[in-house]
This record gives sequence, structure tokens and C-alpha cells, in this order.
Amino acid sequence: NETFPIRLRSNITIMGSGKEKTIIDAEKSSRVMIFNSVNNITVKDLTIRGGYLGFYGIKNHGGGLLLINSNITLENIIITENSGWVGGGISIKNSILNFNKDVSIINNRGLKWGAATAMFGNSKINGEYNINNNKVGIFDTFYNRRDEIALVTKSRGRVNYKKHNAI
Repeated sequence: NETFPIRLRSNITIMGSGKEKTIIDAEKSSRVMIFNSVNNITVKDLTIRGGYLGFYGIKNHGGGLLLINSNITLENIIITENSGWVGGGISIKNSILNFNKDVSIINNRGLKWGAATAMFGNSKINGEYNINNNKVGIFDTFYNRRDEIALVTKSRGRVNYKKHNAI
């Protein structure tokens, strides 16, 4: 029997057999994974889906992954079909999230903001990732990033940007 969310400890690697073969699916029962005060974790070669936090409120963020005070690396991952109040795919608070290679965040839903990712406090995302068909996109509280949030090196289709407190 699987119990969600999956809570992980420091200094481990979670490795699947490939994104198409290894799927961790919460089947809309809860968020998929939580990383709370952990470091040196790598998750690779799998798909994370079916995280669902359908209630309104700021505590219901990070339907796929929730990072709090953590530092993790994702590699060869698909994060898809997750839902949360904020940060349907991924929510990070005072954490560092490293995308090593081939990370895609697809078809996630933020009920209020940040379908793909939501960032709170002193958080940082390093690396490249693909975002496709997420309702609302990226949300950032801008506490420590008021002047610079991202460097976009490639984009396809329409990209909208709104600076903090702008109309």
C-alpha cells in the first residue's frame, strides 16, 4: 500500500527506470512528495503525477512536490497533472531546487497562482526546465528577487511577464 505524501530523508537518490516506465501517482489523494529540511537528495528517471490539494488556502501548495528548507536535484523527470492552491506542480519555500537535465513541468493547475512552480521566501531554482500547458505558470513572492527573477534563454509561443506590483 502506498501512503502519500512520500516524505524523504537527506542523502538519498530515488531512481526510476525511465519517465515512461516509473510513475509515482498519488491518484488525487494528496500531494505526491514532501521534502522538509533535507539536503543532498536526487530524484531521477521517473514521472510524478496525480497530486491533488483541492482545498483553498496557502497551506495547500505543492500538489506534486513541496520543498521546505531543503536542497534537492531533479533529473530526467516529468511533473504532470498535479493541482494545488498555489504551485500545482512544485512549491518551494526557503529552498534550492536544481534541475540537472531534462525536467518537464506539464499540465499542472494552480487554483490561485503558479501552476508550474511557486516560490516563497528565500528560494532559488537553478538550471533549465520545460514548462508546457500549465494554467497560470510561475508565481514568486519576490522577497529577495525584486530586481531579477529569471534569465529566459529560449521560449516558444506566447510568454507573458508581469513585474511585481505592476499593472
